[in-house]
Amino acid sequence: MATATATGTPYELGTPTTQFASAAKRGRLFILGIVLLIGGETTLFWAAFSPYFDKFATDRPAILAGGAVVAICGLLCLEYYLRYRQVHVKLFADGFSRERDGKTETVRWDDIAAVWQSVTKRYTNGIYTGTTHVYTLKTGDGRTFIFNDQLKKVEKLGQTAINEVSNRKFPGAVALYNNGATVQFGPVAISKVGLTKGDQTLSWPEIEAVNLNKGYLNVKKRGKWLKFANVPVSSIPNVFVLVAMIDRIVGVNNSQKK
Repeated sequence: MATATATGTPYELGTPTTQFASAAKRGRLFILGIVLLIGGETTLFWAAFSPYFDKFATDRPAILAGGAVVAICGLLCLEYYLRYRQVHVKLFADGFSRERDGKTETVRWDDIAAVWQSVTKRYTNGIYTGTTHVYTLKTGDGRTFIFNDQLKKVEKLGQTAINEVSNRKFPGAVALYNNGATVQFGPVAISKVGLTKGDQTLSWPEIEAVNLNKGYLNVKKRGKWLKFANVPVSSIPNVFVLVAMIDRIVGVNNSQKK
């Protein structure tokens, strides 16, 4: 689980707060990789050299191909495990660091241009089976950091990043809007005219309700039951800055439903 740290930092990112390590379930991936690799190689060996397979001569190419596919899947599992088994992310007051493959990268919150959130609840036959989290951070110089459930308590990491970046981006977005500029949020934009999606624009007085519901940004046009926009939250950079600005402009209910 995430643990607090009180030691100093060489990264000049301020006071350290929390650190996150790879989830323990990565060990299962290692075991799966070993099983697949051994199974695939065993199949290849026996299909190629065992007299038992002589009576399946016509099927031998398919058996060999199947063994090769299984062995390759095992190698991919092991490669993924080795790449991510030592991932550590540390949060600081002014940014974060990520250690992976023996390399450490540091990023200041001020240097992040955009954050995307994708949170998906999974159901099987109507029964809740878990939630998948993916948080994508992109810096102004083009670096991309993706944090998902390979990290323990990744939701806390993602929400911290969203809050830190949103607090820093909101004043600039408001200034652009007040100066008459169009502020773009991926597929959605806002301006003095109103809210725009594609070639459709809804003026501010026409907006009745806005909320984030089940992974979508919903915008309802006043007097009509049909939603003006139903855009996936995962496609909108800095979506919470967008929602906060809409609330600032028209004061509609921007509650997030889970």
